[in-house]
Amino acid sequence: MWLEMRPRQWVKNGLCFAALIFAGRVTAWSLWPATVEVALALCLLSSGVYVLNDLFDIERDRLNPIKNHRPLAAGHLSARVASLMALGLLLSGEGVLLRIGWGEALVGALYMGNSIIYTVWLKHAVLIDVLSLGVGYCLRAYVGGLATGIQISPWLIVMLLMATVFMSVGKRRTELVAKESSPHDGSRRVLVQYSRPLLETYSTVLVAPLLALYAVWANGAASSGRLILTVPFVLYGTMRYLWLLERPGAKVNPDELLIGDVPSLVNLGLWVATCAVLLLPGAAKWLGGLRL
Repeated sequence: MWLEMRPRQWVKNGLCFAALIFAGRVTAWSLWPATVEVALALCLLSSGVYVLNDLFDIERDRLNPIKNHRPLAAGHLSARVASLMALGLLLSGEGVLLRIGWGEALVGALYMGNSIIYTVWLKHAVLIDVLSLGVGYCLRAYVGGLATGIQISPWLIVMLLMATVFMSVGKRRTELVAKESSPHDGSRRVLVQYSRPLLETYSTVLVAPLLALYAVWANGAASSGRLILTVPFVLYGTMRYLWLLERPGAKVNPDELLIGDVPSLVNLGLWVATCAVLLLPGAAKWLGGLRL
């Protein structure tokens, strides 16, 4: 049951801490309980969606050389128990958000609705599939800001959407490569509407404006330009991700690919820590009033 909840995927829910970090409120300890509650709720909701997804795809997953090891597809978990798990996780997640506030519960319902519609239909719709994934990530960040009363910059949301669509395009590319070696794998029907050259073009189209937008945002007034110092981390992370995708036998899920890569983990940790430090009150004084 634990593996069916996919706890390795919970790292994505760390996006709810974006509001605290990028508003320079990391030391506002009174805001942490609400953010931690949101993270817990998102873990419950996302796990519920994963179980539901595996219920819908159980037959197709059995044809996939990677997904056939999941508890449901492998027959280690019954569909009845999985159905109760999904319902319990989704209701529990919404209950936690409702405890925080009606607005947070509404955003949670939107996240859940988008995820369920993606599971049932959108993941089979070309282009809309990757956009739907991006929306899910943005809602994670937004509800974290809502719970703490911190307004997230629209530019940050746009960058997050572009970044997650970029990663989702990479995921489709690795799935397409994997399907070429397993032609009978029918777990991702939308792949027949994509091609490797098209997905590589999408990556190129997305990555250049994404990096440029990040540099402009990082040099903005909100951080007095100090976040421009974090551009090398973002540049390295993007280049490393593209390099990993080109390696033979690259894992299908970008998050699993990155989690298993030590340089990427170190880079991500340094980026988060640097952002937090640069945005702390008094950071400008420590840096001698640096403005780039």
